[in-house]
Formats: sequence, structure tokens, C-alpha cells
Amino acid sequence: NYRTVYSVATSGTTGWTGTGSITSDGESITLTATEDGNLLFDTTAVNTLEADRLRFKIKGSGSVELKAVRSYHGGTTSAFRVNWDNDNFVILDDNWLTVDVPFVSGTTGTSIYQTGTRHDVPVTTGGSFDYENDLRTFRVEYNADDGDTIQIKEVEYYKSVSWHVHSLKDMTD
Repeated sequence: NYRTVYSVATSGTTGWTGTGSITSDGESITLTATEDGNLLFDTTAVNTLEADRLRFKIKGSGSVELKAVRSYHGGTTSAFRVNWDNDNFVILDDNWLTVDVPFVSGTTGTSIYQTGTRHDVPVTTGGSFDYENDLRTFRVEYNADDGDTIQIKEVEYYKSVSWHVHSLKDMTD
């Protein structure tokens, strides 16, 4: 269970830029790469204060490798970002990969699983990064050859719902 705090629009190309050409099918963003680079969404000061996780779906064609995910808050330089860097694993052709990572202060690492294989993802932040600042940029960095495609959809910052048992009562007849 969760509550969406902010969804990044993928129904159109407004706000999206990248290293290559960008289109949308109304559900996802597709970037046709010209070389290694990035796909990013810029916005103006969106509140994501209550979010504790970031989730999105991504797939690629050719030899696309997911290099890093970045989220900039309060500014657009590296000092204002949180980084999820990984070991450059290949995104499987025509298979959506769900990336779901923690977005909370103090996180130093997480994992991304692809077809049962765990990929270690170190988490670091810039010196001016603050989770309480507003979202400015969502960015995916990749390695790709000219003509490879990267698709992304369902990008959301969300609040996971925690639950726990407060008490147990015996039920007897």
C-alpha cells in the first residue's frame, strides 16, 4: 500500500529533454539515443516532502545500460541531488524493469533486482541536498549506442504505508 505524493508526467513530452529525440505514446516517454547520455524531466519547485520512495518502470533496446538515477531538490547542480548509482547492468530488451528505491535521509545503499539477480546500488547525496526541498529535476543516466531506445513510465515519488500489529486478543468460543 502507498500514497502517491507526485507523479512525473509521461503522457506528453513537456518538461522532458535528453541525449537524442523524445516522443510519447500517451503512456510512456521514449528516447531514441544518439550516444551515452541522460533522460531528464525538469519542473519548477514541486513539493515531495512526504515521499519516502521513488518508483518508475524502464526498458531499453539494443545495448542500453542503466548508469544512474538522480533526483535534484532545491537546485539543479550536483550539490542538490541524491544519487542512486549502480553497476551498469544491461536493461533487458522489451521487458519493463521496475525500479523502486528509498528516498529517505540516511540511506546509504539499496538494491535493484532484475530477473532474480540483485544489483547493489550505493546511495549518496550532494553537500546541499535536503529531502525537505522541492523537486527540480528527475534524471536517468545511461550508456547506449546510436539508435538504441529507452522507455520510461509510471514515475512517482510516494509515501509507503507502514502497518504493524498493536495487540492480539484471544478469540475463544
